Amino acid sequence: MKFQPEKTMKKTFFVGLVCAVLIMCFIGTAKAGPIIVFDGFEGTQIDPYWTIFSQNASASLSTNQSYSGQQSLQITAPSVYWGLQQDAHISHQYDQLQEGSLSVRFYDALGGNNMYSGFGLSRSDSGIAGLGVTDWNPFQYLGSPGNPDGSTSISRTLGWHLFQIDASATGLTAYIDGTAISATHSGDYRFDKVTLSLSGPGWRNGGTAYYDNFTFTSNAAVPEPSTYALLGIGGLLVVLRLRKARVLSAFSA
Repeated sequence: MKFQPEKTMKKTFFVGLVCAVLIMCFIGTAKAGPIIVFDGFEGTQIDPYWTIFSQNASASLSTNQSYSGQQSLQITAPSVYWGLQQDAHISHQYDQLQEGSLSVRFYDALGGNNMYSGFGLSRSDSGIAGLGVTDWNPFQYLGSPGNPDGSTSISRTLGWHLFQIDASATGLTAYIDGTAISATHSGDYRFDKVTLSLSGPGWRNGGTAYYDNFTFTSNAAVPEPSTYALLGIGGLLVVLRLRKARVLSAFSA
């Protein structure tokens, strides 16, 4: 008896088509979860996720302060650096516009920090929003977008505080310790860069900022591992079926 390759190939195509349809159905119904990035600033060096910039200042991991764990990110400017701008920050540049919720713990040293220290979002290097402290207002936290001068109604206090920004294509809300200090429900506030920084003029008395527990929960969703498993199984079935068809074709010659 001779096998019929043409019929076998048609059957193979049909099986592959069915597998593809089933996989697409499962992808459409599979649960998805948010993309989450977390950095507790533990370890021996700053995570490669971040790009480090230093100009007359420095960024490093430190055990001097920590919100949780043993370490935090420490950004320090010397006491006096006459005539030169001081700036150190870590940042992450995304390949495409992002939206979601970002938060970080910030340690306010009050008089121990005479520089601008903040957590900010930008798009194409143009600032979108930021939270932090300034070198010209020792009394309130900075919030932008917000009041015209950037200050908020929340008084600065010694210790750890939670800065959070929820940004999307339809608006933005910024929080300090859970209190909304700025909200807009129109406009595109998607971003492609996040920065943790300390900067200021060299004639200031310098300062140190500490950051801990950076978290980014993206609005983008990714398929569950089970979905990838289905893709793999479906692909394997198609490959096996095609292999079988080639073997049958060879025997029918």
